[in-house]
Amino acid sequence: MPPEQDKAIKLWHSASWEYERTMLIRFMQVLKNAT
Repeated sequence: MPPEQDKAIKLWHSASWEYERTMLIRFMQVLKNAT
């Protein structure tokens, strides 16, 4: 696999992790506000 492709995949993984983490934090805040 070319290094550029490897770099792109790593970038995509970290981006999707950031997105999931943000959604999780937002979800927890909504749960806190609901109580």
